[in-house]
Amino acid sequence: MISPAQAQEGIIAKLKANITLVAWLTALSVASEIRESYWQADEFKYPNVRVDIGVCTPFPNDTCDMVKSDIGFSVAAFSREASSKQCGQLIGLVVNSLFGASINHTAYKAQRIFLLRLVGPQRAGEDVWVSRADFRMLTQE
Repeated sequence: MISPAQAQEGIIAKLKANITLVAWLTALSVASEIRESYWQADEFKYPNVRVDIGVCTPFPNDTCDMVKSDIGFSVAAFSREASSKQCGQLIGLVVNSLFGASINHTAYKAQRIFLLRLVGPQRAGEDVWVSRADFRMLTQE
């Protein structure tokens, strides 16, 4: 069975491999800010991308091996600007990186990532914006 940690690792690696997304973040001196949703540090840098794994549903085969899974996940884009524009641009780059993509992780393969929902920038604080995209992928070990 694919663990949530393995799923998250593959998604983060896919995002970090996207040249356009990484170049955009690099231009703002935050290239390393593609991380898991519960990552903690002394300083929270903006803009950033956070990956959150939702429900992982395994499908047993005829021998009860859990080799296939349906995994839901979301990616949040955070920005700290007066306008929501930067946040909207960032979630657009994330969606372009993942929608329809495949993942070849050492523990699993996902043939295609589906976009389920995209929520545009919303206030998450006085000067923080957040936008979220929900995805689903079917995996096989």
